Amino acid sequence: MNTKRLVKSVLLVLVLLVVFVVPVFAQASGPPDTSTVSVETVSDSIFGALAVIIALAFLVETLVEALFGRIADQIPTLAVYKWLLIYIAVLVGVLGAFVYQFDLIYLLSIYMLSPVPKTMFGIVITGVSIGMGAGYLHQFVSKYFPQQS
Repeated sequence: MNTKRLVKSVLLVLVLLVVFVVPVFAQASGPPDTSTVSVETVSDSIFGALAVIIALAFLVETLVEALFGRIADQIPTLAVYKWLLIYIAVLVGVLGAFVYQFDLIYLLSIYMLSPVPKTMFGIVITGVSIGMGAGYLHQFVSKYFPQQS
């Protein structure tokens, strides 16, 4: 199998996963009922979810580089396709966001005390953020989720 067919096959499998497997996990839920829990509990829950999202971003970034980057380094004919690593990471990040139902817009709205429901758009944006890496997400969290005094 030549390298172009291999790259196309890998991309096709990733796209098919996103198109057909992800919708099975895409069951969005509304905002949590905060009438029975304290603000501190909701805040801890939000920051706990953010920590998991950043950890997932770190894992996606490093594992895609470790798996696909090393393959491209070892096979000289695949080195020209190394630019595809970011797109593979974004696809894996979107898949992870759908599997775990992560929506940064939803979390931000709860933090700002004006909840909006989880949406497919928010989950996709979160997945792209996860694929962009932990550094990118750290900047987002530092900017939009400032320390409370």
